[in-house]
Amino acid sequence: MTKTTPVRLLKDRLKVSFPAPAVLYLRVKERGLRLAARGQYLQEISSGIYAGNLWGDPESVSGPGSSLGIVATAVLDSAC
Repeated sequence: MTKTTPVRLLKDRLKVSFPAPAVLYLRVKERGLRLAARGQYLQEISSGIYAGNLWGDPESVSGPGSSLGIVATAVLDSAC
């Protein structure tokens, strides 16, 4: 048996009194949870690429765009 708390009672009353905003809130909450899960998934992919040096660059596990020569060129070019 679940305990009815004041917060639960308020939520239930708001859902009945304002059904459209309640539905909108649930959709936004659901989308936020999906995006958070997606971000976690992308983080896992990026971590795997980094940990395994899947780019195969001997100088940098961050990929060929992060090698010292390219970074130095970018820094020098940005000074102009």
